[in-house]
Amino acid sequence: QYGKCAVSSFGFQMFAFALRALGKFEACSRYAHLGLKILDHYKIQEWTPRVFTIAYAVNLYFTQPMHTLVPPLQHALQVGLETGDYEYATGAANVSSTLAFFLGKSLLEVEKTVSAHVELMKEYKQDQYLKLTLPLLQTVLNLGGQSKDHLVLTGSIMDQKEMIRVATENKDLSVLNL
Repeated sequence: QYGKCAVSSFGFQMFAFALRALGKFEACSRYAHLGLKILDHYKIQEWTPRVFTIAYAVNLYFTQPMHTLVPPLQHALQVGLETGDYEYATGAANVSSTLAFFLGKSLLEVEKTVSAHVELMKEYKQDQYLKLTLPLLQTVLNLGGQSKDHLVLTGSIMDQKEMIRVATENKDLSVLNL
């Protein structure tokens, strides 16, 4: 009736993202929450992975305590797997893996979580998120003593020089800026 629908929830997240890019964090947070309320109003599961991933991995990342971001991202992962939205499901997996590391979970727990997420990324052929997550898994293994040099991300999961070489050839700034 007033121009709102379930898709509007994603639109508000993208507008909030633009506000965040402009450094307007409070406005970003307000629009992100508005988008979440719209999604809740329409109860459309298909949009949950996209809306939750952008909201909790990007828009609310700097305004909410990190530990509060994990449950919604895990929900986005689960719903994404159920509805076939593998791109946003694995995006949520990438960020929740990173948060597990920074929240001080045990290295064994982080290794288990990140390894499971890496397998999902491989299974659903989400190569971009895989390339962003492998360095985290290798870091965890390095810190756990499973590499020759804990400062170099080369080991059983990846080869740092090779990843940089391929990313440079492909001009993949998302990997080069890790």
